[in-house]
Amino acid sequence: MLITLVIIVISVTAAVLIFYMLINDSPWLTNDGLTIGSIRLNSNSMLVVSDLHVDVNSSDLSIISELVKRSGVGVMVIAGDLFDRRVKVNDREFRIMLRWLIQRLKLSSNNGKLTLIYVRSESSHDPEVENSKPIKITRFSNVLVISVPRVIKVNFPNCSHAVYVAHGDYTVSDGLLAGLINIVSLSLLKLPIVELMTRSLLGVNNNDWVIIGHTHLPVIDSKLKVANPGSWKGIFFTKPYNGYIIVKCINGKLIVKSSRVKSSI
Repeated sequence: MLITLVIIVISVTAAVLIFYMLINDSPWLTNDGLTIGSIRLNSNSMLVVSDLHVDVNSSDLSIISELVKRSGVGVMVIAGDLFDRRVKVNDREFRIMLRWLIQRLKLSSNNGKLTLIYVRSESSHDPEVENSKPIKITRFSNVLVISVPRVIKVNFPNCSHAVYVAHGDYTVSDGLLAGLINIVSLSLLKLPIVELMTRSLLGVNNNDWVIIGHTHLPVIDSKLKVANPGSWKGIFFTKPYNGYIIVKCINGKLIVKSSRVKSSI
């Protein structure tokens, strides 16, 4: 009886604590609205990765360049937490960071042109760019970098439906809390709550897809039309998942599939 009471007290306390943290880590509760950038691609396919944390990640991330080559895509999207340290930078400093990134990932070594869409987190990671426009465009050799905060709507030339790529910090700003919420919801309900909350907050159409990062947990659900590629950086006791998502527009229909890199390719 005493053990049961202790378990109940602990469970209720944990639920109240999570609810309190969620209230204080939900930007959508205090912001009037969210500006959603939009882009129409010339390509009918793209590759999405997230949470690389390149400045504290010792892994050989040039494997991502090989993924781009093997997949045959001309567009790659990074769904936030590309960098780990949250620092305020000006335009020149931001360009230096992006140039270093392209060298680190060896993206300029790809044959042909590449469009890199960088969806920046606005919470504890990714640089805070001073006086940044909603959509910032920078070119380095054969790589065109398009940077937006928090979320972008991606339209394909031959598909009537779109893909929204967000980091997920507009829904729950703290990544650890977002991960814990999904661990519980996936275990108990078999539902990715953070992805579904983000989908609801963005107000997307039923046939549009939503892809986020942030939780470090890989997810894909074709019925709910949500996905998460997982992280390329381990956290605490977890190893990096090294996941990616390929999106293709085939015969006017969006085809979304997930995979991971288990070894060198």
